[in-house]
Amino acid sequence: MIILGQTWAIKSIKKSYDPTRGPVVAVTFNGTKDALDGIVAGLAPDQSSDMTEDGPVCLLTVTTPDYPDAETSESYTRRFELLGNDIERSIYGHPSVLALGIPTIQKIKDAVNKEGKFDQVTLLPESLKDNPTAMSVYKLIMGGGDSYHYSQYVYRVTTTISSRSAGRLAFANTNRIYNTAQMIAEAGAPPTIRFSLADIPALPAAPSGYMNGWLKKSPTVTEIAGQKAEVALEYVLETWSTFAYSAAS
Repeated sequence: MIILGQTWAIKSIKKSYDPTRGPVVAVTFNGTKDALDGIVAGLAPDQSSDMTEDGPVCLLTVTTPDYPDAETSESYTRRFELLGNDIERSIYGHPSVLALGIPTIQKIKDAVNKEGKFDQVTLLPESLKDNPTAMSVYKLIMGGGDSYHYSQYVYRVTTTISSRSAGRLAFANTNRIYNTAQMIAEAGAPPTIRFSLADIPALPAAPSGYMNGWLKKSPTVTEIAGQKAEVALEYVLETWSTFAYSAAS
């Protein structure tokens, strides 16, 4: 390839595998020494070069772990995972308890703390006798069930890129709530994952002040072998407080 006005040209491009560097690409240029010296001066730390004279022109071979623009299919891969995450939560955070509303939840807490009037026969709080659900929560807590196990879904997308890539991390809408369609539009999803996402059982209806959806966590970056980096994004499906988190824009 010859570019008008340049005193060098690309002679060949070869792909190979280096035992210590992984997949590499060797690009050979020919041109004047001054022109090729300019190419060498602009190389990145993970690129190596070898220059030889061939008559009036010189040959320069530049070896790099991937294509220089770091955007070819050989240097860009993605992994999609739908994970289960078991956690233990306070019983007060259960959707059925949240649906009772703050005044009723406070009555339950007062009863647990032995505040208010109690029936002298049943020893149950008078304040909850007209609310069977609240009374059940009170009995559960007094029986030692002040927490419950909950399995939530986490969608993780890991992208492997060149460590020299100029791409920007997806910080937009971090700590905001996505619906499933918004999440797929941003992170992508192969057909199998799409079907799996569609089969997730619907969460209970979110009470006032809460929203069901996928909370986007901050991206993480990990340097790995072969001059590569892994960028991981996670979205957690849950019933989130709209006071603490807002919807993704």
